[in-house]
Amino acid sequence: MEIRSDLAGFRAAEQSMAKRSERIAQATLDAVGSPDGQIAPQATGSASSVPSALAPRSPDFVSDVVGMTTDRLAGAYDIKAMKVRDRMMGDLLDLIR
Repeated sequence: MEIRSDLAGFRAAEQSMAKRSERIAQATLDAVGSPDGQIAPQATGSASSVPSALAPRSPDFVSDVVGMTTDRLAGAYDIKAMKVRDRMMGDLLDLIR
């Protein structure tokens, strides 16, 4: 397990979520077609034709979605840690005055 500062942890979670969402979006575009709604042409007539979404090189959507949920929770806890740190620093400064 890695121990990191709250701000660095939030940034890491944000970057990880961006990578995962980009990977899912790209795989979806590759499977369905272009963003303007046009369906990508696929080979027909062959019983062994496999849609590109099911190809072995496609990302594992389940692990990406679980990872995104983990990233969201990690980011939320990092924000809570920042708030606690700021509150504790304020209390300490109040004691010093």
